Amino acid sequence: MLPARPLPIKLSSRHESGRRFPICAHVEYHLPESQGVLSSGVGRTIYLSSSSVQIETEHGLPIGAMVELAVTWPARLDNDVLLKLQIMGRTVRAEGKYTTINIARYEFRTRASRPRRDPILQRDLAVERTLRQSVGSITEERGANGTFFEGCLPT
Repeated sequence: MLPARPLPIKLSSRHESGRRFPICAHVEYHLPESQGVLSSGVGRTIYLSSSSVQIETEHGLPIGAMVELAVTWPARLDNDVLLKLQIMGRTVRAEGKYTTINIARYEFRTRASRPRRDPILQRDLAVERTLRQSVGSITEERGANGTFFEGCLPT
């Protein structure tokens, strides 16, 4: 069985308006503090819009905290150069392991290598592999037009 996906969070503020896109990508987060980093960890993105991002981490992040995100971008520059999306924002909502962050600023940067493997993505990949094995013949019927499961695969 596929892991449950969170339902889209209702938009409550005019500042959070905009279309949300289901982008599943590796994310590293840091909660900065005046004397260094208060906390850091890894997770994955669930939804992304021009004004907010929802992430899944092992534990939800504190509401009202400034957070720095480094998102492994799924597309490449000129089909060759790996990218990451750097986001600075403030957490505005947390429900269990899901946190929504309002984006204050962002920029794309090039990245040198593949991201570390995080446990959330590894769990999803293990479930997807099990499902692919159990219905392999159905997956093969789709051929080059796409996969049967629209799962979250790392780049």
